[in-house]
Amino acid sequence: MNIQNYLNDRVENQVHYYESKSALNKQYYLFFKIAQLTAATLLPFFSVFLSDYSWMKYVIAFLGSVVTILEGVMATGKYYEKWVIYRSTAETLRQEKYLFLMQAGSYSGQDAVQQFVNKIEFSLGKENVGWQQLIVKDNKSGNNQPGNERNINEQTDKPAPAETSINTPAETTPSAPLDPITGVQNDAEALKDT
Repeated sequence: MNIQNYLNDRVENQVHYYESKSALNKQYYLFFKIAQLTAATLLPFFSVFLSDYSWMKYVIAFLGSVVTILEGVMATGKYYEKWVIYRSTAETLRQEKYLFLMQAGSYSGQDAVQQFVNKIEFSLGKENVGWQQLIVKDNKSGNNQPGNERNINEQTDKPAPAETSINTPAETTPSAPLDPITGVQNDAEALKDT
């Protein structure tokens, strides 16, 4: 396979895949979050009419249930986390592609093609490892149950900044743990120990 085929069949295909998955998860997240906020906002509004209409207690109970169900759906679907991870991966792949095409950064030497392929495949593998760690962590800690999504959301309230370079497996320090959301080494954890 030549480099042009690799760019078209592998890199562009993966960028398109991650972009479409990111957009889909963004839509799901925004839909469920707006629905949840709307139901939560209507609760105090309808509670004002509770003394005037006896049936209003059913509406309030229904809205409370809707808020809880929507929170459970978002925690189970992990739409926000997927949105951030897929977008980050797509942007990383696109950045590496443009660096390679412009022969910039680490792609100015003789082995540019080999480095490019290694970084792209490592980035794709790192994304898969990040998901595996997130799933294992959720199963062990019980974060996949509705109401326990606080720990995941605290880790991902802000999207991770885009990396300027990707560490190859040889550059990775085994003592620094991988972040379960981004799949990137968490150097802050390693620094805390020193």
